[in-house]
Formats: sequence, C-alpha cells, structure tokens
Amino acid sequence: MERIKPAALRNGQEIRIVSPSSSADMVNLSKGINRLRALGYKISLGAATKAAYRNQEFTVSAEERAKELMDAFTDPGVSAVYCSTGGHAAIHVLDLLDYDQIRDHPKIFVGYSDITALHLAINKKSNMITFHGPMLTSDLDIVYGPEFTHFMGMLEGKTSTLNFRGEDRLMRAMGKGKVEGISMGTNLTVASSLFSTEFMPDPEGRIFFLEDTGVTYREIDRIFFNIEHTILRSVAGYVFGQFRGVSGSNDPQVFISNMIRDFAFRIKKLSVLEAPFGHGIEQMLIPLNARVSISSEEPNMELTESPVD
Repeated sequence: MERIKPAALRNGQEIRIVSPSSSADMVNLSKGINRLRALGYKISLGAATKAAYRNQEFTVSAEERAKELMDAFTDPGVSAVYCSTGGHAAIHVLDLLDYDQIRDHPKIFVGYSDITALHLAINKKSNMITFHGPMLTSDLDIVYGPEFTHFMGMLEGKTSTLNFRGEDRLMRAMGKGKVEGISMGTNLTVASSLFSTEFMPDPEGRIFFLEDTGVTYREIDRIFFNIEHTILRSVAGYVFGQFRGVSGSNDPQVFISNMIRDFAFRIKKLSVLEAPFGHGIEQMLIPLNARVSISSEEPNMELTESPVD
C-alpha cells in the first residue's frame, strides 16, 4: 500500500480541534486557539471536545471521541486535525476508526504523548504521514514561541528542517555512519502497549523516535528488553528524545541516560541521543511514517522527503 501524504496547509484554512484522549483544559485551549487564529487559520472544535467542556467530564465515551475524529477527517471544509491534549484512553478509540476513510481523506494530524497510539495505528492501517508535535493546552510556551512558526511552515510545505535550533542544539550519537528509513514513534510506554497488536507498523528498516514521562526506570528497562528480543530488533536506528519524570533511583535522570546509552550499545544500531522532543521545554515537529535519515555527524537528523503534498 502506497504511503499517503496530506495536502499542505494554507493560510486561512480550517483546523479542527479534537480530543481523542483526555479532555482539554479550556482556558489553555483558548490561548492555543488564539495563537492559531493570529497566524491566520480558521478554528473549529469537534463535538466531543465541546461536550466534555459543557458537561465538565474528564472525558467522553470512546464512541464519541472516535466519531469526532472521523467527522474531522471526512469534513471537506477541514484541512488539518489538531489534538487538544494527551493524557489517557486514546487506545480505546483504535478499534472504532475507519482507516480506509482516513486514507481516502488524508489530512494533517498533529499530537503526541498518548496520541502516539493514533499515530501508530494510522501509520499502519492508513499508511498516511502524521505529525508528532506540540498540543494547544499542554505546550503553550512552545505554541507561543518562535519554533511554532517554523512548525507551521513545515505543515505549509515551506521547510523540511527537523531540528529548528540547528547547530545551536548539539546531540550525541552512538555508532558510526548514516542510516535512512521510515520514521515511527514516539512515546515509548504507549508504543509498547501496541507491540503485539495489529496497530503496530512493521518495524523493519524504521527509524524509531522515542521519549517518555512519568515512568520508572524499571518499566523502561523491561520495554528495552522487549525490543531487543522481538521483531522490533529489526529497527534500523533510534532517536531518543527527553525522558522526564523518571523515578526509581536516587538520581533518575542520570540513571535513565546511562540506561539509554547501555541499550544503544547493546543493540548495535545507530542511535541519536538527547534530541529536542518529548515532555519538556523543547519540541520538534516530527513527521511520522516519513522518510528520514540519522547520522553520527551533523546534521544528526534530516527529513529526506516533503511530508506534505
């Protein structure tokens, strides 16, 4: 099945805000929407996002969230679909989506964290490029920062530079050389919940982007073991972002950094470490299911095709 690229976003087009995971904080969401409107886009809210606000519920049913997402993809007036926030429960939407319809109505789809489940499922079943990127409620510093204009430029087809900060943001590499492959990711814990399911893309030859938050080093260790001893060992290379809120040792940040380096050494695959994405103050817009390359030399990451038509 041929990979599908969504159409490039144009100024003045409509962006639909959806909540396939947890419900959005409406105060922060309003601020994020104001930023998009200031950049010249029209904004609409999906039905489940509105219902969660009106009913003051933590989340609405999986069926309502799935319908909201399908309505966004099939609405001819909508050009891009933005997730309001992450959280929990996106996995319960996966069985309820019509992936053929999504493939027939390709659109820019942006989110991260718990939204990883949807990225992987859409990448696998619709073979469409999607985007790991900041969300309107939880990443206001980024949404209002200079990098956000760069992100929107990629969605508009004006740039294909992955690392917004360029040479000012150094990364580490383990291994030598350069590897090219199709990207997938990004949240490690969410991705691991799909490893043995129909929603996980074939990992062979992929570049696996990984980050996480709010986990213990023991959980990370078990997932790394799983990767090493399953078909996931056929991944061509890795890019490790930020691992925040890791607990279980006296100095968890140093501990997890050492654990990642040990894992990268054992698997003997080219790996880029300390990349600027994840649950932190830095964020990249990462096209998923797109052709990328990683290298032990600068630039460590490159997008080798346009992710939009």
